[in-house]
Amino acid sequence: MDPSYRSGWLVFEREDGDERRRLSGVPDDWTSLTPQRLAELCAAATPVVAGRATPTGPQAVWSRPKPDTHPDR
Repeated sequence: MDPSYRSGWLVFEREDGDERRRLSGVPDDWTSLTPQRLAELCAAATPVVAGRATPTGPQAVWSRPKPDTHPDR
């Protein structure tokens, strides 16, 4: 595991599931930060590339279907 992720990390994910970003060094008060500060942290976070390793091993493939490709529609 990359040492910078040993204390945990935040994951920022777009609602449509098309992009994820990972931030090490989680602020203790992250749940009470303003939307502006969270946006700044998201911009500073490292993009997660599908198929690349995560801090703990191979990345799980997220399978949230896109609205126009949902199997029940």
